[in-house]
Amino acid sequence: MTRGELLANLEAGRRQAESRLTPESLERFGDWSAKDLLFHLAAWQRISGVQMTARRESGREPTAGEVLGAALEAAEAERLLALDIDGINAYLFQRYRDQDWPAALSLWRESYELLKDESARLTDEQLAQLSGGEPLWLRIVLDSFTHVAEHLGPSRSEQTAP
Repeated sequence: MTRGELLANLEAGRRQAESRLTPESLERFGDWSAKDLLFHLAAWQRISGVQMTARRESGREPTAGEVLGAALEAAEAERLLALDIDGINAYLFQRYRDQDWPAALSLWRESYELLKDESARLTDEQLAQLSGGEPLWLRIVLDSFTHVAEHLGPSRSEQTAP
């Protein structure tokens, strides 16, 4: 995937999320409300963006506190880093569930801009380089627009359309 294709797909994913995940939405996404899902998607985009920033700026993985944008005690950071995907998702749900829509929108917009800006810095060659056995572009895709599409799928009106 080229940088241009990646950026276009990031924008399409942003538009898809913002069209369905609104304060007025009563739609449920499994056990999650629209706000819960927006926090979930934003958190994973943030994780990708923060990882890319740390690698670019200092050639290292970010700390758990950097990923969350919050100071964490050492034991809490260690516990968080040891979680699997389902554990991280549960942790993120608990972390954000009592926050309001403005906080969800703020994290979503900040995370989108971070991931978009970091992606725009990369060349097509850098995007194709392997990271953990897969091309970098694939990691970005999985944490962004395909993640959005996976959770949103077709709307209820699209599901019942003839």
